Amino acid sequence: MLTANPRQLIVVAAAPGMLRNALQNLFSTLPSVGTLVLTGDLSSMVIAVKKHAPALIVLDAELLAGEAESAESVMQTNLAGSTLLVLVTDVEQQRLFGSHRNYEVLIKGVHPEVLYHRVESILRSVAG
Repeated sequence: MLTANPRQLIVVAAAPGMLRNALQNLFSTLPSVGTLVLTGDLSSMVIAVKKHAPALIVLDAELLAGEAESAESVMQTNLAGSTLLVLVTDVEQQRLFGSHRNYEVLIKGVHPEVLYHRVESILRSVAG
């Protein structure tokens, strides 16, 4: 079991609603999470990443609708050591984001236990 430390901070970028609430509830049960920062759009996500240097960024791919190219350049420039976990809606998005070796990708609707263990594994690798 990991002990929370300043690097064990997660930024969740998802519109207010059911998904964001579920992520907040799930991640609050992880013993390795010290702080959870919630953002509702890409610009807020970038600000939070610059301010907090999180261990993990969890991004709902729906925030990228219609601006994938600009979002790509923003994320490449501003991740600064953070791991990005993108939650996608379909296989096409999974292929798009899965081609980037810096990204972790999961399709929405995955069993919460799978998401929990993936995040736990990412945080363990960051702390290690």
